[in-house]
Amino acid sequence: MNHKVLYRVALFCLFSMLSAVLMHAGEQQQQSKGIVTGRIVDQQKQPYYPVAVAIEGVYIGGYTNENGVYHINDVPAGSQTIVVSGIGVKTKKVPIHVTAGKVNRIPDIEIDTQAEELEEVQVIGKSEARRQQEQAYAISVLDIKKAYNSAAPLNKLLNNVSSVRIREEGGMGSNYNFSLNGFSGNQVKFFLDGIPMDNFGSSFNLANISANMAERVEVYKGVLPVNLGADALGGAVNIVSRRDANYLDATYSLGSFNTHKVSVNGAYTHLKTGFTVRANAFYNYSDNDYKVFVPIIDLATNKKINERWVKRFNDAYRSGGIRLETGITNKPYADYLLCLLYTSPSPRD
Repeated sequence: MNHKVLYRVALFCLFSMLSAVLMHAGEQQQQSKGIVTGRIVDQQKQPYYPVAVAIEGVYIGGYTNENGVYHINDVPAGSQTIVVSGIGVKTKKVPIHVTAGKVNRIPDIEIDTQAEELEEVQVIGKSEARRQQEQAYAISVLDIKKAYNSAAPLNKLLNNVSSVRIREEGGMGSNYNFSLNGFSGNQVKFFLDGIPMDNFGSSFNLANISANMAERVEVYKGVLPVNLGADALGGAVNIVSRRDANYLDATYSLGSFNTHKVSVNGAYTHLKTGFTVRANAFYNYSDNDYKVFVPIIDLATNKKINERWVKRFNDAYRSGGIRLETGITNKPYADYLLCLLYTSPSPRD
């Protein structure tokens, strides 16, 4: 029984000694640190906030309040360096001496509020064209934004896409052959915003639509997405028109053989109500009176008597079209609720 009592007394004494040592160590540690306080001002001696105030190499600090005042606790005694930094100010370092167990009041620190030049910042994201290319379809996406300043028709731009070959038989208005991976004719379908272009008339084709009307062109090689829903064996071409909220774009080009190309595209969106009007219009004309090398036939004998360069005649071409959309956009119940109107007179030559 006496042994148990002695054992408990010994444990109590041991814990008491450990507690006393820890308390003494804590007091010594507190006595080896101090509090640093002061104020940050600008060149006009006005309080400046918020800026970060830290002790260099110790990883402790804080921020100034609306009066420009800062407080930093538990700063090791001795020589230290205050680092002041923030957006729109130049980083400043101020050497100080900290007295243990006291509140160390630092004189006002004046900072330079001139904006400091930041290092290069790169923002990396994916464009809509890139996201389309990453789908599970064999697709090539032609970003048309880079060609807005040109009056080139879409067939000229698409000729640069891999697996696409376009051959024209003559000048403006002539027939052209579109080949996609060797497929052509009815084996390749064409869409404008997901709507078959056959519904828009013969004037709405790749040779007449200017580049500044479209945002991108999607070329599907083989399997088509469900939203296109066509039985095209060789693939399809989907022209996605521009979706800018407000813009106005017009182009005019003049070429040889009295060739004129005019295109006007624009959109207006009332940001509060969502009311939207979009319009696309184009007009093309050419005399097509270029020279061709042809045989000269004697109509009496039906024999070739000569060959020469002659100027074409009665082969002028004109085409035009207007496409108008109006409705509501960017609403909780509908992203796009638009009514489409279009007119496309048959090309004349």
